Amino acid sequence: MIDMDFRAWDSEQKRMGRLINWNTDGEVLLFDNGFTWKSITPDIATIMQFIGLCDKCGVKIYQGDVIKYNHIDTAGDIWIVDFYKGEFVLRQNFWKISIRSLMFKNNLEVIGDIYRNPELINTEKGGRNNV
Repeated sequence: MIDMDFRAWDSEQKRMGRLINWNTDGEVLLFDNGFTWKSITPDIATIMQFIGLCDKCGVKIYQGDVIKYNHIDTAGDIWIVDFYKGEFVLRQNFWKISIRSLMFKNNLEVIGDIYRNPELINTEKGGRNNV
C-alpha cells in the first residue's frame, strides 16, 4: 500500500515543509516546516505528492524532485519527477520514463528539487536544460 504523503512549497517564505492537513474548502493549508506549524493559503503553496518510491539512500521521492538516474538511451542523468497522463514519470527533454518501470531499480538518487535547487536543471551555459 502506498503511503499517502504530501509536502508543500511556501513560495512567500521560500521553504519546503511536510503537509499536515488542509481544509476541505481549500482555503487554508497547515504545514510543518520542521519546527513549527504554519497556516498558508493555497495561492502561495505548491503541493507535491510522495510517489511511493524511495531512492537508493532511503529518501522519499516526491513530485518536483530532481533525480540522478543514468538511463542508457538519454543524453544526461538529471531527471525531474512529474505527473503525466495519469502516472508519475521521470522527465528529461522529450524523454519520459514511467515510475512503474523503475520500481525495482536501486540506482535512483534524489539530489534536490525544482524549487530549492533550480540550478540543478540549468545548463552550465546558463540556459534551460529542458528537464
